[in-house]
Amino acid sequence: MEVGTAKESDPVRAVNRACGPLFLLLVASCAVGPGNAPSSRGEDLLLLNRVTWGANPSSARELARMGPARYLEAQLQPAQEVGLPPALPPQAQAQVDAMTITQRPVDELAKEMESRRKSLDLLRNDDEKKAAQQAYQQELTRLGREAAARMLLRALYSPWQLREQMTWFWMNHFNVFQFKANLRVLVADYEERAIRPHALGRFRELLGATARHPAMLIYLDNAQNAANRINENYARELMELHTLGVDGGYTQRDVQELARVLTGFGVREGLFEFIPGRHDHGNKLLLGRAIRGRGAAEVDEALDLLARHPSTARFICRKLALFLVSDDPSEVLVERLASTFRSTDGDIAAVLRFLLPPSSGPLSERSSRIPCTTSCRPCGSRTTTRPS
Repeated sequence: MEVGTAKESDPVRAVNRACGPLFLLLVASCAVGPGNAPSSRGEDLLLLNRVTWGANPSSARELARMGPARYLEAQLQPAQEVGLPPALPPQAQAQVDAMTITQRPVDELAKEMESRRKSLDLLRNDDEKKAAQQAYQQELTRLGREAAARMLLRALYSPWQLREQMTWFWMNHFNVFQFKANLRVLVADYEERAIRPHALGRFRELLGATARHPAMLIYLDNAQNAANRINENYARELMELHTLGVDGGYTQRDVQELARVLTGFGVREGLFEFIPGRHDHGNKLLLGRAIRGRGAAEVDEALDLLARHPSTARFICRKLALFLVSDDPSEVLVERLASTFRSTDGDIAAVLRFLLPPSSGPLSERSSRIPCTTSCRPCGSRTTTRPS
């Protein structure tokens, strides 16, 4: 597939081949002059620049109509049913609706691609096998590019801009590498089902959704984690990168015990499955707390413990402040955010409500952070996705 604007020069095609569609969408759409910036009070523009992927005339008008407080509250609580796609302009929504990742369920795609992979071993002719391998990889890449294009279309055109920012943030926090195994088949569903619905919800629910998604279990090798054949990769990353932080107070013994808890959390035909026969049913001791061996329920107990640990509150809130406030947020701010995180049982919207007040407060700590999409949104550029 090829992604770009309606008219493309040869240099743009070269960028597409070299850097992929996501970069091309950003570059090709960013022709904006200074006259396109909306006129508004400085504080309003600052709020828009942080809540959205870039202030544009329509968002400035909406802010002026609603007022900063109501506008921010609407962004924190998107007015749509959970699980429905974000409201997009008809042309952008039509592109999303036409995508394979929209039209077909992930388990069906995963089964099909796995069948194609296995069929490669049956080919005896070298040329035929090479061509089939290339076609298989191209289809995986096409699916991965659809996921990237869909995410960017939403970032550019969705009215629920704060959710788009937080979906991006959590996709990076709970990152997976799409070029491992068959993750290009799974990454769109990972964003759609594990990340997006919980981007402004409770951290514990977000953590649980990622822990049960095949993309995470395959990426960090927990699909191979079994009793008497322990793989510690996911357990270590779960504490170091997803919850407590590298200085969060856990030990190597905690990594080993959490890995035992996670045994049996696996994947079958593109879907999550708990496999009792692969689980270590013995008792565990995690972060000083005894966990009685009883199957999948151990994982929920461990995730409860991690999500509500004081180190997790500080680690997550500091990352949120780095993303939305400045490169060096004050310790006072981080502690206040962490206090809100703890008192609300990890309510992400509540933390952001404190971090993004409609006037003065933590917002004033902000440095200028202007992503490329900030330039894309005001210029009204049309983004198209079409087969190559």
